[in-house]
Amino acid sequence: MTRPKPTISAGDVLSYSSGSTNRDPHGFRITQKGGNLLGLIKARWPGLVATFGDRMPIVINTYPAHIGSFDFGVTVDSYLSYTTASRALHLAHEEGLPVMLLGQTLFLAHLLFKHAGGGHPMPDSILCGVGGYTTPRSLENALRDVCERHGTHMSMLHGYGVAEVDAAVLLAATRSEKGELLYERRSPDVEVDFAGTNLLLSLKAPNGGYIIERFPTGDQGRQQGE
Repeated sequence: MTRPKPTISAGDVLSYSSGSTNRDPHGFRITQKGGNLLGLIKARWPGLVATFGDRMPIVINTYPAHIGSFDFGVTVDSYLSYTTASRALHLAHEEGLPVMLLGQTLFLAHLLFKHAGGGHPMPDSILCGVGGYTTPRSLENALRDVCERHGTHMSMLHGYGVAEVDAAVLLAATRSEKGELLYERRSPDVEVDFAGTNLLLSLKAPNGGYIIERFPTGDQGRQQGE
């Protein structure tokens, strides 16, 4: 099942770097404001941002495309540039602000190891919001270790989404004893179902209708406890 053809309006920002296999002219995503992601995190996982206090964060987007803006902080798009992202980390240190660092884990590892290893100043707090693929527990621990060795408290929130539905429809802040990520829905408009172990995702509109229903993601999963 595919998403219905989207309509466009004045003021929309379109992204073709959405991971979709749809290569026709309508294979884009309309980028949205990031919403109150920080408020959601504070309500559901307050420990992840306890060191932020009441300070606004600098949101450093390291994805190769614009993903929207965030009203709760200052957004920097780095477009996979180490130099740009490193300067933004230095800025956060100079301004005394925490950082929300968004991207795929291997680039974040490259950034943090190179930045810290080069002796550049680090912010006191970083929340890594990662997606694109599953982050092994060993890599998460390595990133936490390099940050803490340089005086930075680091936490991590894992997102899962598919281009045909939306980004970060599932979020995980904890793991099982085996190291498996334990995902939960970001909001009630997201529905999760399984056909055997095949993961199906649905997204509902504010009027209660489906934007997309039971989309086969191609990924595997199971209900917690099974």
